[in-house]
Amino acid sequence: RGTIRRIGDAATSQFALLPNPNPSGNFTKITQRLEVTIDFDEQDPRLRPGMMVEVKIPHRS
Repeated sequence: RGTIRRIGDAATSQFALLPNPNPSGNFTKITQRLEVTIDFDEQDPRLRPGMMVEVKIPHRS
């Protein structure tokens, strides 16, 4: 457990000026990765700065 200090920008997009004449082509799923800075409640010696982890962020609706 910890406190989120910062969540980086999600993504950027580019669009062509002219529409694609064949929009029924192949589509690829892109994995989204965000830089998140977390202050942990307890230190864990296995964690190091720059590591890639999967984080679950609960939210209120």
